[in-house]
Amino acid sequence: MLYTTQGIVLHNIKYADKKIISKIYTKDFGLISANINVGNGPKAKIKSGVIQPLTQIECVVSLKENKDVQQISEVKCLFVYTDLQSNFSKLCIAQFLNEILV
Repeated sequence: MLYTTQGIVLHNIKYADKKIISKIYTKDFGLISANINVGNGPKAKIKSGVIQPLTQIECVVSLKENKDVQQISEVKCLFVYTDLQSNFSKLCIAQFLNEILV
C-alpha cells in the first residue's frame, strides 16, 4: 500500500549506481529502511540533494509488511536549512546529533 508520511533522513548508503538505501525516522511508522532511486539529470524524479542526512522530508512509501527495505517513490523537502552548511558550529552539533540518533 502507498502511504504519505513525514520523516527525517538519518543515514544514507549508496547502493549500485543510482540507488540509495536510507534510514528514515517517519512520523507514522517509526524507523524504516528505504530504497530510493535517485538521479542527477534535469528529468530525475528524486534528486540526490534532497536525501541528505537530517533533512525533513515528506515521502510516498510503498509499505510491505514482509520486507525489511521499503520502496520510496516520491520525496518532497519540507524545510530547507540555509545556514547549516556554512556555519561550522551548527554543522558539528547536527553531525553529533545524527550519530546519536543512528
